[in-house]
Amino acid sequence: MSVVVGYGGFVQPGRPYPVTVEVTSDELFTGELRFLSQGGAGGITRAVEFAGGTTNEILMVLDQSPFDSGNLRVELIADDGNVVTTSNTRLRPPTNSDLVGVFPGAVGAGLPEKTSVRADSGDALLFPLDAEVFGAGYGVLDPLDVVVVTADDLRSMSDRHLELLLGWVNMGGRLLVDEPTGSEIPGLPVDWQPIGAEPVSAGVGEVMLTDGSARAGDWQEILEPAPNKARQQDEAFGDAGGFFGGEPLSWSLGRDSGFSLPGMTTMVILLLGYVVLVGPVLWLVLRVTGRPGLAWVLVPVTAVVVTGVIWVAGSSYRSGIDVAHGTVIQVAPGGTVARSYELLNSRTGGSASADLPAGWLATGSSQEGTPGLLDVSGSDDTTTISTEVDAGGFVLLGGVGPASSFDGALEVTAQSSAPGVIVGTLTNHLDVALDDVGIFADTAGKNIGEIAAGQSIDFELSSAPVDPATGQPVEFTVWPQAVPSDWFGNGNRAFEPGEVNLSLWGEVAARSSVNARSVGDLVVAGWTDELSSPIDPSVGLGRTLVMSRAAVAPSGGVVTNVAIQRDLVRSASELGSNFQMNDGWGGGTLVRFVVPDTTGDLVLQLPASQRRVDVFDDGAWRQLDVEEYDQAVLALPDSAIDNGRVYVKVLINFERASGWRDLSVRTATEADDVEPMRFVPEIAG
Repeated sequence: MSVVVGYGGFVQPGRPYPVTVEVTSDELFTGELRFLSQGGAGGITRAVEFAGGTTNEILMVLDQSPFDSGNLRVELIADDGNVVTTSNTRLRPPTNSDLVGVFPGAVGAGLPEKTSVRADSGDALLFPLDAEVFGAGYGVLDPLDVVVVTADDLRSMSDRHLELLLGWVNMGGRLLVDEPTGSEIPGLPVDWQPIGAEPVSAGVGEVMLTDGSARAGDWQEILEPAPNKARQQDEAFGDAGGFFGGEPLSWSLGRDSGFSLPGMTTMVILLLGYVVLVGPVLWLVLRVTGRPGLAWVLVPVTAVVVTGVIWVAGSSYRSGIDVAHGTVIQVAPGGTVARSYELLNSRTGGSASADLPAGWLATGSSQEGTPGLLDVSGSDDTTTISTEVDAGGFVLLGGVGPASSFDGALEVTAQSSAPGVIVGTLTNHLDVALDDVGIFADTAGKNIGEIAAGQSIDFELSSAPVDPATGQPVEFTVWPQAVPSDWFGNGNRAFEPGEVNLSLWGEVAARSSVNARSVGDLVVAGWTDELSSPIDPSVGLGRTLVMSRAAVAPSGGVVTNVAIQRDLVRSASELGSNFQMNDGWGGGTLVRFVVPDTTGDLVLQLPASQRRVDVFDDGAWRQLDVEEYDQAVLALPDSAIDNGRVYVKVLINFERASGWRDLSVRTATEADDVEPMRFVPEIAG
């Protein structure tokens, strides 16, 4: 048995990945493949049958916990329970490299295994793809940073294949279409059609035309360092980047299902009642009857009777508990993705199961993982996941995959013409209202209330970003009623979350890079308890988080500090010792700015927490001649704009607050004291 994970053995940390298992069998074999995460606690099983004298290939997609330590164990187990063979594989993230999948139409002059990327910032590893890869379902493309296609490749894809490709883009993939500027791209939503040579934001990802460069073999011209997709890639910036925590998801779904444990008062009364019954009451009865020897019989009989009463009451209580769901729908014009969980309970024990929609991937909660061994089986139309549950027990089952019925359900536009100010319009195309709608730009946020079904509202966000490194996350301000009183010393405030479920929000945060809510983007998040589970539409009890996003467009020819796309594309461990903190909390990163077409002089604003800044200027990396912690505003020369991009390496000290958010490229204002950009002289030899 041989096992290959991801692409070239590489996966993205905390993201789904494909696993290819090849088994050669000398005789008829029936049994199962078992996929176990680090430590063997929880995993996936799949029944297999091989004819004798054959070599068989099994392609699976597995989800990863955002906090997985990075090893996969695969066991081949016969029907009698014997482990025939095992394989242990390390899940390796690519280091200073991007993973690029290339469909047949874009291969052209040939496909190298490796090439360098722009800005002297690492390599790209290239892998041939074809439409058969989509047969594995959602997540099969997740390890890839970039996918390159032609219009013919897209035309040849089925609707399901396009759903999976666009879902990958929506969740952070970079799609390069090797067609001329101005081409209309088949299969792409109107809002994702590129205009000109610049990339267009598409959910968390982006789409860009490459004008035949891929087929010509000019890979270095079109491949640039790709934005991080996982929080682990952000390293220190992820730690300081936003919301963490939340109660376990099963707790919040338990409340939604009607389950609650007896309060302390009830338990104390029950205990005291039992003590009184087997103590003074029983003593008095035995004394009156004159038969104290019966205590040896009546005490245990009373204990058994009380236990039975409690068991019957508890069983009856549990039997009345309903199934509840918790769902996140990440809406886009195309490629909408839903992640949904259901809390199931069993009065008598046995198997609990859920049927996932076509193309969906079984997943666990980021905090609670996969519940024991999860059996996965199914057909082209559905995937059944099941696991064993103890009598009276609960289990959390989940899945993630395309949800095209929600495409375009929540539409948002945003623009900025003044520093720190974003205005826009939000339209709810759903049949239900959304409550407690939050709007976010990086770590700035605001609750704009309810938006009714079919309603459009205008909004403005002008609050300053909060610093989660030194204070409470902005979510505590946007949804204060949903924050338990014992979190971060929030006092005795009432916990009345309503439709808001911060456990679901935590699932999104744990699985996303800070690029998923970065400078230059506006994210909208609304809540409802009126949508059914996408896994089982008969389950109507539960809460749904509906999200959408838009790039913040410059207005009036002015690029403000919140109207330019800014992405983290490399971490400190990939940049070398000059960008690693050895004397405090902080780290380095490589930032990519996508410069929009604009008039006016551009400047680079440095944050007050910077300790070193390098700029890619005139085809080479050069260190800025600035003092540590100098919050300077520097004129940006044309030589520092590389094909519409500005690349900056920065070392940040978070102990001076995570002011790296002040790192920006923007239009100069009259209030700026603009200095020329000076570089540290290079030392000859």
